[in-house]
Amino acid sequence: GSSLCVSALCGFWMASGSVSGHTSLTSEYNASESGNSAALDCSDPACQAALDDVKDDKTATSWALFGYVGNTDKLKVVETGEGDLEELKEELSDGKVLYGYMRVSSGAGMYKFVAICWVGEGVPALRKGIVHTHNDVVMNFFKYAHVRIDARCEDDLTVELVNKRVVAA
Repeated sequence: GSSLCVSALCGFWMASGSVSGHTSLTSEYNASESGNSAALDCSDPACQAALDDVKDDKTATSWALFGYVGNTDKLKVVETGEGDLEELKEELSDGKVLYGYMRVSSGAGMYKFVAICWVGEGVPALRKGIVHTHNDVVMNFFKYAHVRIDARCEDDLTVELVNKRVVAA
């Protein structure tokens, strides 16, 4: 099987381009190959479409938020939007695990991408325990992000913090 490589350095996440024989990261993640106890299914075509819209600077979609289908380990699109971080934050819930992907202008027509892992303070302990494993799979699904932010409450996710991290990236 294929191996997945993710490097993390100073908040910069990028799926390794040297993964041999791996053509798509949108199929179900094979937990037995990775040694992880729970698989995350990122195969919903709507997830890939929402992600592609955010990455395409010719679309108005500037962010997408992904979550779980019920209590399963299947990813779905929760919401997309054309606004800023404050608009995305309106969709966050204290009792949910959500993964956000956002296109942010870095000036002169250039964009940087921000990956957000939201684990609300009200998320049950069992679900919190699986987030670390799933977070890596979601980052592979996103393919790359200039900045990654882990947040548990809205104070962890401010415009000032995101702008500071984007400038530094």
